[in-house]
Amino acid sequence: MYIANMIILYVCFYLILRLLSAFSVIIGARKMIIQTVFFLWLYFPLAKSNEQLDCNSLGIGTNPFSGNNLPYCQTDMLQCCTDEYLRGKEAGIRMNLTASLKEELLSGNFEILSQIVIDLENFYRSDFFPDFASRMPLMIHLSSSSRAELINSFSNNLTDGLNSSNTFNYGPYFDSFFNMVKDKFIDDYLRQFTFTGTITTVHKNCLRNLLTQRTNSTLEQTIDTKMDKLLLYYTTTNRIKDWYERNFIALIEQTGFPSQCVPGFIALECAACLQTIPPLCQSVCSHITQGCYSPFKQGLTDQLSILWNATRLILDRIESTLPEVYSAQQNLLPIDFDDDSEFMSFASAASAECGILLSKNIFGRRRRSLNSFVMLPKSIIGNATLLNGSFSYDGRLPHFCNSNSGGRCWNGNNNQEMDNMRTDFDDSIENQDLNPVVSFNRTELVEIAQSLGTPVSNFLESALTGLDIEVPMGQVFQLMIEERAVHTSSVSSVMPTVSESLMISPTSTSTSSGVRMSTSSTYRFPSPTTTLTATDGGSLHYCSFYMILILLVIFIIA
Repeated sequence: MYIANMIILYVCFYLILRLLSAFSVIIGARKMIIQTVFFLWLYFPLAKSNEQLDCNSLGIGTNPFSGNNLPYCQTDMLQCCTDEYLRGKEAGIRMNLTASLKEELLSGNFEILSQIVIDLENFYRSDFFPDFASRMPLMIHLSSSSRAELINSFSNNLTDGLNSSNTFNYGPYFDSFFNMVKDKFIDDYLRQFTFTGTITTVHKNCLRNLLTQRTNSTLEQTIDTKMDKLLLYYTTTNRIKDWYERNFIALIEQTGFPSQCVPGFIALECAACLQTIPPLCQSVCSHITQGCYSPFKQGLTDQLSILWNATRLILDRIESTLPEVYSAQQNLLPIDFDDDSEFMSFASAASAECGILLSKNIFGRRRRSLNSFVMLPKSIIGNATLLNGSFSYDGRLPHFCNSNSGGRCWNGNNNQEMDNMRTDFDDSIENQDLNPVVSFNRTELVEIAQSLGTPVSNFLESALTGLDIEVPMGQVFQLMIEERAVHTSSVSSVMPTVSESLMISPTSTSTSSGVRMSTSSTYRFPSPTTTLTATDGGSLHYCSFYMILILLVIFIIA
């Protein structure tokens, strides 16, 4: 188109030159000056256009050419970008959008969740397990070395159980551990009160049975059940974190963006093909990003709320279960060997059933510790209150949305002193057909939101099995077909083809602060200079203008 315009101009000025020749008698020797000026002007458009479009400075490395056949940003203006160059931007933009969305989902709430899992494991390993082991019946009567050995064994085995890929059953382990405590009690404590010589294996087994007979089996079963739950609460919380990081993020990465999303960004890239421009105004980039992410925000906000609610309920269960475990433990073996009468009652049974004589002196008395048991740290509970279902990408725009620090920026239409586009736009799906930058197809956005399904609800149905936790599953975002028809009546119900989706509409309204684009045809960026803005009929306007100018010069010279 540009070459055709120049041919028309050359023909026009050839006629002007013939007109000048007719006046040669009048102008005499000055004819050569006018011809020289004419040929200098004739060279000027090409020289100026090449000067304005320095493709090498843009890193594109091609000569300026007409862009009227480019699908992304069709224009009559000279530009540097080839179709291959623009299409090459597509993969990078998609990758950038996905990375920014992934960064959003792996920050904020997920960072809080990860910290909860870390703090919960530290609490179990460093506080709860050692404290629970130290409060086991008979443990107070053991030597310091025996207590330390048993506490370390208990803590290490249960910590390994937390991180085991196999299900850890606390009940059988507790029975084994309790027998170890009884054996140490017989070796460390009762041995010093016997007058029958060495305690044989037969004696030890008999004494252990006496202790077992006096153990409250109902409370022992309660401890087994509660401890299994406490371990399962942790592993479920850790499982939620792992599932979110792997499966949930993978689901997001596999879901495509709206068809208007990437072309909207590429169309803005066309500006770089015309001239060197300042950074893209963040408001423009933000509005396109809001449209790109709106299906995910609408479809996942409720699902994320369910996930965080489940996490908080699990922590509530841990907090309420700890006192129940300690209470059962305190009454598990209701014998106070510091009490002389209770000791002698046990000694009588040992003599009658095991044939071993026990006699206790007053200096053997030991006092039971009355320190309060450990509770779930307030820091973990506090972090849980910070979890919320919001899906906010504030400050996490794609990395190609460069910051302009409040200075000049490109709004997709022209350079402006500052970014003054309104930023309080409601980014819900319902309003994306009113997006001030790109008019998104609302029907498609709804379909993407619905395609996400209910991943959290499906996961929790199995993850919470056996935990007696019921989380309101809610419902994924849905709109009735009738309602969608009302909002999308002005939007084509047929999804754009690949070629159509690469074009930006010129029918939208443009303002000083930005440009509104839809997806029906090609958007033609306005020219940065007069030289490059020739449109249909523009060459004739130039011709008429210069004919008048030359005639005026002839009149002055004459």
